[in-house]
Amino acid sequence: MPLFPSSVIRRVWIALLSLTMLSVASFAQEERPPDAGPPPPQQIQPTTPVDPNAPAPEVPGAAPGAAPARIQISSPASSTPAEMLIGPGDDGDMNVFSMPELTTHFRVEASGDVNLPLIGKFHIAGMPADAAQAALEKKYEEGGFLRSPHITIFIKEYTTQGISVLGEVNRPGIYSALNARRLYDLFLIAGGLTPRAGKTVTITHTKDPENPVVVTLDHGGINANQGNVEIQPGDTIMISRAGVVYVIGEVNRPGVFVMESTQVASMLQMLALAAGPTRMAALGHTRLIRRTPKGLESKDVDLKKIMQAKGADIDVQAEDIVYVPPSRGKAAIERGSGSVLSMLTNLALYHF
Repeated sequence: MPLFPSSVIRRVWIALLSLTMLSVASFAQEERPPDAGPPPPQQIQPTTPVDPNAPAPEVPGAAPGAAPARIQISSPASSTPAEMLIGPGDDGDMNVFSMPELTTHFRVEASGDVNLPLIGKFHIAGMPADAAQAALEKKYEEGGFLRSPHITIFIKEYTTQGISVLGEVNRPGIYSALNARRLYDLFLIAGGLTPRAGKTVTITHTKDPENPVVVTLDHGGINANQGNVEIQPGDTIMISRAGVVYVIGEVNRPGVFVMESTQVASMLQMLALAAGPTRMAALGHTRLIRRTPKGLESKDVDLKKIMQAKGADIDVQAEDIVYVPPSRGKAAIERGSGSVLSMLTNLALYHF
């Protein structure tokens, strides 16, 4: 018979097992680190404002006392065109919002004044349209005529702000600055350049007439776009006239050849432009005719020797005349051979 009943032994085992589990749980609780919780927020240090006059920090490796390096940020150049200013003779309209009875057509008088309803004379010359609108709104409101008026000024024709195009263009005249703001635009409006147009263009500004702008045209070159400068209202554009050299006489293509006053050309170059001499030319008796303060002067030039590299070529100037005369001997031979050929032809016909 056992010493303890089985039920007692079972209860003892259950009690021991419970004590063991409690001991293990308590040991694990002691070994586990306490929960630190969420990490504290990071402290952000406030930034100290930078003193623009404070010395720049030294760069490692830089020479002591050296000037601090500066970074230059380039901003795009402004391409805003000059404002159109109202002047004497300009034609325009004034419109008042919700007040059609005050709508007025005006032309600026020589004094720069306009005659408007209710306020009478008002000086408007020298202002752009938006400034004139603000001045009129203030005038009508301060005079007690209108409350918070909205006025619009529209200039139909700027007579004093036109651009004058003179010189070697097909249609010289005065053109509106509203249609063109670049030099090449004015060329197109004026019908283009003439064949005698030079490469020098002088632009005189109304605000600074003592310092004109000189532009050298580069037709078809890589710098052609640099000559397309901006034009301001009231400017005067003068296109120069290029010099010419006249080549006449026994050449295959006599004519007038354009040459700039600063350009240098020679007799052989002029002969080449004229497509060379004819077979009747007397190259040894070519004459160069030049206009001088004393009158016309003629100089004999032996083009035959120059073409054979036995003489120095001669430079020509604008307005020179190159005359290649016919050869008398060649002309006589030509006439004689023509007469002989005609006589033989007649004899042959008679014999037949």
